[in-house]
Amino acid sequence: MEADIEIRCLDNADKLEEWLDFLECAFKEKGTPRSYFASHVTNDPFFDLSQVWILLRDGAILSTMRLFRRSMYLDSVAVTMCGLGEVATKPDTRGQGLASRLLSHVTDKLQEEGQYAVGCLHSSRTHLQEFYGRRGWCPVPVEYVDLQLEVKQTCLHIPGPSRVSCLPVDWSSDADICSMSKLYTSANSCHNGAVERLAKSPEGIQYWRDWIVSSCGLASSIVTADSRKEPIAYCLSKCDKRDGATTCHILDLCVESGLEPAVMKEALQACLCASLSGCPATADGTGVISLVLTLPSGTVDVPQVHSVLQNMNVSVSATCMRSDRGFMYKLLHTSTLPVETQKRLQKEMSGHDLQKESVLFDGEPATFSRLDMF
Repeated sequence: MEADIEIRCLDNADKLEEWLDFLECAFKEKGTPRSYFASHVTNDPFFDLSQVWILLRDGAILSTMRLFRRSMYLDSVAVTMCGLGEVATKPDTRGQGLASRLLSHVTDKLQEEGQYAVGCLHSSRTHLQEFYGRRGWCPVPVEYVDLQLEVKQTCLHIPGPSRVSCLPVDWSSDADICSMSKLYTSANSCHNGAVERLAKSPEGIQYWRDWIVSSCGLASSIVTADSRKEPIAYCLSKCDKRDGATTCHILDLCVESGLEPAVMKEALQACLCASLSGCPATADGTGVISLVLTLPSGTVDVPQVHSVLQNMNVSVSATCMRSDRGFMYKLLHTSTLPVETQKRLQKEMSGHDLQKESVLFDGEPATFSRLDMF
């Protein structure tokens, strides 16, 4: 390593402000505000300074990356996962191999310490996918079904009588958060790549309350059945208004498995109706709201969803398949994984190259959620 180059973690809170200033400068061309990166610190209950790595020359930050301490499901078992984000290099020093040097140093450190089983990142840019691929990160495409919907607020209704009730989530209530956590775990623990969201500790509850909510500025609803004590579904969504038109994005939707078909249909209707009803009135005079519902391919009965929507006077304007090829993974410390999982992953990732996509996760969806990936 060059004598004037230093790689280390942030060592004190005072340096944190300098790091946030650096990120604002590095991402200026993308228009990402400083507050975005600051929220990833203040809203992450698992954050500590040791997760921020910096490369310095003569005391000045030239490149950086942030680690996110999480767990994810793999073969139905929760394993430790290190999310990689906030990767940036000072604009006038790019092309000098600084980010590559920093990434190699941090990866070696993670593998040496053995705290994490798997590393995960997401990049939508081809040249960055190639950058990480050359350094042992494996792309795992995730297939989605996008439903583009249109609905008139004045015509929106749930066919009655209904056996379910829908209320806004009380984010100050640990009970509501624990109920959503149980539903999420039940729906996602069998899906490889889904981030664990247990609410069994103060940190876990805070993760829902701060990270999940602050990620998108959410509207939220929780559904109970007349015959059940525990909630059977929840939905998180947000509304955007642009040029007078309103779009409702369903970001997180979980319904308990094993319900009677009629009750499941009513729960879905209640979730979607609550999300749409919470949108502000359109300003274009049509009263029509566009709804974007993204479902992981292979896990949802799309015709059944169509049936639910038609009963609510919601018309499906388009259905399309979409592949997100930005998810990339790297094995860091396989000894913490179940033996059979170790063998499978090592076999699948050996000799991997970018021209031959991995079946690392058997084509399973990453998660039902479209919130921030970590």
